[in-house]
Amino acid sequence: MFWGKKQFTTIDIGSSGIKAATFTTKNDEISLVGTAYVTLPFATIKEGKIVDPSLVANKIKELPAKLKSGIGKIIMTIPSNNIVIRNIELPLMEKEELKEAIKWESDHYLPFPVAGAVLDYLILARSEEKMTLLLVAVKKETIENYLNPLEKNSLTPLVLNVQPMALLSLLEYQGELTEAVAIIDIGAASTKVVIGDQQNIYLARSIDLAGEEFTQLLMESHQLDFLEAEAYKKEKGLEEVRGEGGVDLAPVLAEIAVTGNEHGQALSSLARNLVHEITRSLDFYAMEYRGQSINKTFITGGGSRLKGLFELLTAELDSKVIRLNPLKNLQVAKRGVNLTEELAVVLGLGISEVINNAG
Repeated sequence: MFWGKKQFTTIDIGSSGIKAATFTTKNDEISLVGTAYVTLPFATIKEGKIVDPSLVANKIKELPAKLKSGIGKIIMTIPSNNIVIRNIELPLMEKEELKEAIKWESDHYLPFPVAGAVLDYLILARSEEKMTLLLVAVKKETIENYLNPLEKNSLTPLVLNVQPMALLSLLEYQGELTEAVAIIDIGAASTKVVIGDQQNIYLARSIDLAGEEFTQLLMESHQLDFLEAEAYKKEKGLEEVRGEGGVDLAPVLAEIAVTGNEHGQALSSLARNLVHEITRSLDFYAMEYRGQSINKTFITGGGSRLKGLFELLTAELDSKVIRLNPLKNLQVAKRGVNLTEELAVVLGLGISEVINNAG
């Protein structure tokens, strides 16, 4: 690829904003130079598609000034809700045969025609008779849609990576993948649930319930504007139904219907729906992989700022819930960076390239 170059930038275009991070490398060491976050107007991206590529292109022009550096080589990701990730088994075969076999086999797994898809794979294991692969597929039109704003700025990514791999690479760099873990990335439009370890991605699921639903509920129920609703989520959130410093929310949440606190009831109901979907994913993993359990669940993403949600997850999940710290073990340039929960993916994209090229 471009290994040996001194600088590169990772970019993640999400429904609420564009995240970017610039790195420098020396041998196998990586240093974070700067980060940037540019907000996007509501509904710029709908159902995983960029509706207004020209607007996004103009926002990308703001990145160099915010990063305080040139963009240089680019690594980019496509949102998980546009990607199909599957583990498949095939008979052992040579590389050229494998390419053709994957095309035929993919037809059984994809919800869209193979002819309109871009396919990639990673060989996870080999035996004398068969091989296990991680298959990744995305529509060609989706890739074109996300590349368009960069092309309008004469930018061409050298690498397209997937969000689950970026998040797992970040935890691998932090020494947290000695066993399978879960990562809950709560964004604006969707919540990503990733379960994996150093060798595999066992589950990658998108839940269509995330930060925007909580914001919209507050705007409608309390006649708040967007910014006021966002502030309310961070400052109060589920706090008013949590009680004094308690972690066990079940008794308090059960009492809401009796107290007549409609606002608290609606918010907690929405939060419980989200936790239920997350629990379903963990239960599916346990069933699919013969009762194996998840001991650590990492939470990240802008939607994780909903006050009280961390405590609710801690109370409801059987695994230990940990706030993901994107900076752990990462060298940061002296001039500092502006870090938020939204940056786990872009930092993981940089780490992923270091791990892959070092290996």
